[in-house]
Amino acid sequence: DTIPYHGELRKASIMSDLRNFTEISASDVDLVGGKGLSLGLMTAAGLPVPGGFCITTHAYRRSNAAVDDSLHRSLGDAYRGLGGGLVAVRSSATAEDGAAASFAGQQETILGVQGEESLRDAVVRCWRSLHAERAVAYRRRQGVDEAGLAMAVVVQRLIHAEVAGVLFTRDPQDPGGLRMLVEASWGLGEAVVSGRVTPDSFHLDRENGRVIDRRLGRKHLLITADGEREVPAEQQREFCLDETRLTQLAELGRRIEDFYGEPRDVEWAWAEGRFWVLQARPITTSGAGDREQVRR
Repeated sequence: DTIPYHGELRKASIMSDLRNFTEISASDVDLVGGKGLSLGLMTAAGLPVPGGFCITTHAYRRSNAAVDDSLHRSLGDAYRGLGGGLVAVRSSATAEDGAAASFAGQQETILGVQGEESLRDAVVRCWRSLHAERAVAYRRRQGVDEAGLAMAVVVQRLIHAEVAGVLFTRDPQDPGGLRMLVEASWGLGEAVVSGRVTPDSFHLDRENGRVIDRRLGRKHLLITADGEREVPAEQQREFCLDETRLTQLAELGRRIEDFYGEPRDVEWAWAEGRFWVLQARPITTSGAGDREQVRR
């Protein structure tokens, strides 16, 4: 009587291979990695996180980094549960986004994935990126222990961002901790995070979101789910966020910081008339420095 029938075994396998954001708890970090854990916890806190799910490290280890038939069926079910369409597929290694290192950009991110076959291929690309030369070298520099390292993968509804970027809830260059720093550009945030553009930059008062100063960037490139294109010259000369939206973004940043109890490096997007949270890491010196170095 204690032996589960095959349907229960199938369900247990699915549950250990996949976790919806709404099913992730603080104890799941070894299953969903740093990025997946953050998205799950913020979802539970009621923050505006686009819907998604994680392929767990259990699936990575069980299938030897290959999508078998069982996982393929589970992936298809979960993908259709999101409504199908375009998704973003992001790596979430178990060592990511800790207090000492940000791991920003060290593993694979694939935007604009559509269809079950393309999703399967994107998951495999993320798994393989765990052992890419760049990622291995970064972990070595950060002194990360390779023992037990594994890769989860985040699959999330793609937000068609009009504007996107990063928010440091405490400006890393402000020793007094009185300012926020916002970097923003047109389209998807990949242009900012990867250093492809020089974004607009805004320093905000942490208490009320008031703009202290702003600097116009060189936002010549716009990335969408359909690819890249040049930004028209007149649009390049416009700031991509006004004071009203910056105040709203600052408020969202304070909510995120209050939830975590510490400053955060937040990736965000403006779409569908609201701000969305795509990721929130601890602020690290390496995280801020790496981004500026890549841009230069």
